[in-house]
Amino acid sequence: MKTKNIEYYMGLNYDVGLHVYSEEEGGGYRAYIPFLGSGAFVGEGDTAEDAIEDLRECKEEIFGLWINEGTTIPEPPTGKEKEYSGRFMTRIPKTLHRQLAKEAEEQGVSMNLYVNNILSSKMTARR
Repeated sequence: MKTKNIEYYMGLNYDVGLHVYSEEEGGGYRAYIPFLGSGAFVGEGDTAEDAIEDLRECKEEIFGLWINEGTTIPEPPTGKEKEYSGRFMTRIPKTLHRQLAKEAEEQGVSMNLYVNNILSSKMTARR
C-alpha cells in the first residue's frame, strides 16, 4: 500500500466555502473547508484570492502536523454522490444585474466571484 504524503492530501478536491464580511464587520473574506469543520481550516484576507491562499497554507500546515502525529485525515467524498457541474444560469432583472455589476467593480472582483460570495455567505448563515 502506498503511503499518503502531504502532496497527496493537498491534491484532494475539498470544497471551499467563502464568506464576505460586511463593512460593519471590517470587510474582507474568509475561506473555509466545510467538510473538515468550521474551526481549524480557515483562511482570511482582504481579497477572496488572499483568503484562499491563506486557507491553502493553513491546510498544508495542519495536514503536515496530522501526518507527523499519525492522525487520520478525512478525505472528501468521491464519485458516490451526484455530480454537479458548478454552473447554473438564471435570468435576473436588468436593474439587479446593474447593481451587482457595480458592487463587484467596487469590490475589485468579477461579478461571478461577487455573486458566488453572496450565495456562499447566505448559505453559511442558514447552517
